[in-house]
Amino acid sequence: MSNTIREWLRADAEQRIVDVFDDAKRGRVQRIVDREGVFELTFRADNGQNAADVLSRGGPSED
Repeated sequence: MSNTIREWLRADAEQRIVDVFDDAKRGRVQRIVDREGVFELTFRADNGQNAADVLSRGGPSED
């Protein structure tokens, strides 16, 4: 899991939107640069938790 930010030009992000969404779902912030500003995309699981937080906990413990 990478905590880095991936930066896209808007035109590239539009062409590769599936990659943008998939990377965000894996916990990597997507920054999309537009002529007028910047979009930042993150993914939050349905239970309201950040995907990176959920995935960083690991699997079930083996007691």
